[in-house]
Amino acid sequence: MSAAPWGKRQVFAGTFMRGGLFPKRSGVVFHGHVVKRAGSDRFPIAIQKSGVIIPQEMVAGETASAFRSTASTVVVRRVEHELSRLMP
Repeated sequence: MSAAPWGKRQVFAGTFMRGGLFPKRSGVVFHGHVVKRAGSDRFPIAIQKSGVIIPQEMVAGETASAFRSTASTVVVRRVEHELSRLMP
């Protein structure tokens, strides 16, 4: 399976989301999780973690700059609006 979690495509060897033999693979296995065999046999299978931690990604790079630019204008207006409603 391959993915581009930080904008750079990577191949994650041995991982899969669909079951069966190629080309007639069945549907998604394990409710859409990415899995990998934990041993040399068919089972056990272990669910894989992505390594992407959403709170860390929200305060890094372009996401953080977009949040800061939006928050600096929108949040101030919203707080003023809510305060004006609470105070006579």
